[in-house]
Amino acid sequence: MTHPATTAPDLSDRRTRVKIKMTETRQELIKLLQTLTPEQLELATRNEGWNVRQVVAHVCQAEGSMEPIGRRILEQDPKQREIAEGIDLARYNNSQIKRRLEKSIPELIEELNASRVKVLEILERASDADLDLQGYHPAAGDITLYGLFVVVYRHERDHIEDIQLAIAAGEK
Repeated sequence: MTHPATTAPDLSDRRTRVKIKMTETRQELIKLLQTLTPEQLELATRNEGWNVRQVVAHVCQAEGSMEPIGRRILEQDPKQREIAEGIDLARYNNSQIKRRLEKSIPELIEELNASRVKVLEILERASDADLDLQGYHPAAGDITLYGLFVVVYRHERDHIEDIQLAIAAGEK
């Protein structure tokens, strides 16, 4: 039996690297979400005023909010900075969390999957040169399109850690 040759991904390509990191982090996040118990969802986190359920709701909406930022950067929308600077991030995050608190984990995972499709569409449309286009993110400030994709997976990574720390503290 012959096996088709597999080729290693080209890690010198920024789009490939960031897509791999986004995929790895997302798989870890979904695996973690699928293990959460109702009791764990109520544990306090290091995010002031947020329990695990609120962190989950936040992370599940966050990528969806990055998609329009990425689109505006890619399209070099002249109002992109003005729009992003006009956002009260704390108020926005809290309103988005509130809208998701009654959703089940499977519903939130569906939302994650839908937002990932849209964000990856931007990555696929972008040329290597496009990844250097400048934009603005409400929390990260001045950022390149590539940097926005890095923010996507690092944001998930940070909140995975928040959830894991809350669970570990709750087990003591």
